[in-house]
Formats: sequence, structure tokens, C-alpha cells
Amino acid sequence: RFEEVNRRFEVLTKQMSEGFEILKNTISVIGSRWGIGAEEAFRKGFEEVLSRLGYEVVKWRRYDKECRFFIIPRPVEIDILIRNDRRIAIEVKSSLTYSELESFEKAVRFYEEVEGVKVDERIVVAVYAYPGVLEYAGKLGIKVIMGFEDAKEYLR
Repeated sequence: RFEEVNRRFEVLTKQMSEGFEILKNTISVIGSRWGIGAEEAFRKGFEEVLSRLGYEVVKWRRYDKECRFFIIPRPVEIDILIRNDRRIAIEVKSSLTYSELESFEKAVRFYEEVEGVKVDERIVVAVYAYPGVLEYAGKLGIKVIMGFEDAKEYLR
């Protein structure tokens, strides 16, 4: 009798573990989709406001087919703000990781090489940055904006 109860308990435990894993993955997918949607909505609003303040907003897209900055050929996309011959590269993220910072930095260098111009400032707008990422951004020369106070100087 005990062995049968124990066996059923082990089966139930396994089923629960599998169910929790499915639930965790589902929540992760929903969060990711929400983040992508939020980034795009924010980007569109940002573009609207900044264009009214005299910035030209350029969605720059190219393909690094020669792998000059990335390990394998891939599309590269960044937003460039231009005002008075000053160029600002900007990226919008719901959450910011080390690898996303590095990818942004490579995209900026790729832009500079292809266009033959220097970017004056690198900015990432993020809702959340993982531990240590803000310090890393500083070492890369990237400013991270995480609230209205950080963005004030660009809204004049």
C-alpha cells in the first residue's frame, strides 16, 4: 500500500514540475511580447515628440554581410537623432543587459564606418537595467536614461 501511494506521489510531483516549467515559459513569452510592444510604442512617441523639437529621426538599417562588427552576417538597426549637425544614437529597451549594450555599441561603430561620420552621443532608454549594467554602460561611453529626470536635457 505504501509503495503505491509513494509511486503516485512521485508521478504527481513530476507532473507538477512539468506544469510549473510550462507556466514559467508561458509567462516569459508574454513578458517578452509585452516588452517588444512597449518598446515600439515608446519609440513612436519618442520620435513624435523629438521631431517637434527640431530633431530629425532616422531609422538606420544596414546588413553587416562582411561580419566587420558581428560574428555572423546580420541586419543592424539603430535610431539616429540629428539636430544642428549633432548625431545621437539611441536605443529603446524594456530591460537592458550586458550583451544588448555590446550589440548597440557595435551597431554604432558600424554606422560610423558605413556613413563616414562620428556619433556625438550614445543613449539607451530603458525601463530596467540588470545589476552592473549601468556601470558597464559608463565604461562604454553610453548614457542610460531610466526616468524623466535623466531625459530633461533633451526635451528643451
